[in-house]
Amino acid sequence: MAKASLALRPAEPVEVWMGASAPPAIDRAARLAEGWIASPGLTYEEARAQADIYRERCAAYDRPRRRRRDCKLSLNLIRS
Repeated sequence: MAKASLALRPAEPVEVWMGASAPPAIDRAARLAEGWIASPGLTYEEARAQADIYRERCAAYDRPRRRRRDCKLSLNLIRS
């Protein structure tokens, strides 16, 4: 019984996505996670700038591009 263990594991690998808005946190998401979730309510310019940081950091860490999208941007655009 000393060597017995119980380890429940998912049937398939689990992806970890990180939400981030500050450049160091976006860097951490690029380094450690399978995907990045941007903050809702970003302006188009903010979203583009953060996505550029994320893509640049993924390239710096030699993170391979996947076939599916690896970031989620929820933009709330307000028209006047």
